[in-house]
Amino acid sequence: MKSQERPGPADSSTALRPSSIKKVRAIIEAAEAIFLRSGYAEASMDDVSTLAGVSKQTVYTHFGAKQQLFVAVVTHVTSDATARVHYEIPDPTDVSAMPAYLEAYARRQLDVVLDERVLAVRRLVIAEATRFPQLAETFWQQGPAKAMEEMRVRFTRFADVGLIATPDPAASASIFNWMVMGGAINAAMLLGAPGIPDADARAQIAAHATRVFLAAHTA
Repeated sequence: MKSQERPGPADSSTALRPSSIKKVRAIIEAAEAIFLRSGYAEASMDDVSTLAGVSKQTVYTHFGAKQQLFVAVVTHVTSDATARVHYEIPDPTDVSAMPAYLEAYARRQLDVVLDERVLAVRRLVIAEATRFPQLAETFWQQGPAKAMEEMRVRFTRFADVGLIATPDPAASASIFNWMVMGGAINAAMLLGAPGIPDADARAQIAAHATRVFLAAHTA
C-alpha cells in the first residue's frame, strides 16, 4: 500500500529550535524501533508518532513520508557506526607500528559492524532493497563505501610517508576492508547470533587480515 504523504519535510537548511531537535531525535529513535519490530511495509506513522510522543503531523512536518523517515533512520544508524570506527587516532610513526595499528582498526571495525543494532538495520535494508533501492544506496554510501573511503585516505597518507607501498590506495582499502569484514558479516547475516564471531575470533580475523595485507603492502 502506498504510504501516505504530506507536503514534505522541513527545509534541512533551516536551523531547528532545541525543542524541535529533541522531537526529531525522538522520532528517529521511535522509527528505528518500529521498523525493526514490524518491518518497513507494516510500520505505520501512527505507531511512530505514538512511541515518539509527538503528533503524526509533527512526524510528517519533519520527514514528509515513511520512506524519507526510513532513510533518516538508516543514515542515523550507519553514520553513528562509521563515527565509532573512524574517530581520529594518531598515525603510526614507523613501519614497525603498522601491524598493531591495522589490527586495532580491524577489531574496532568488527565490533561496530557486528553490533546487533547495525546487523538488524542491514537485514531490513536488504529485505527492502528491491522495492526501495534508495535505502540500499544510502546504507552503502554511509556504511561500506564510507569505511573504504576513510581507509583510502589513510593509506594514501601512509604511502606518502613510506609506511606502506601501494600504487592504488583505493584498491588496497577495499582489499583490507573485505578481508576483515567478508567472512564475518556473511556468517552473521546468514546464521544470526551463532554466526557472530566472539572477541577472540575477531582478534584472530584482525591479525590474519593484517598479516596478509602487509605481506603485499610492506614498504
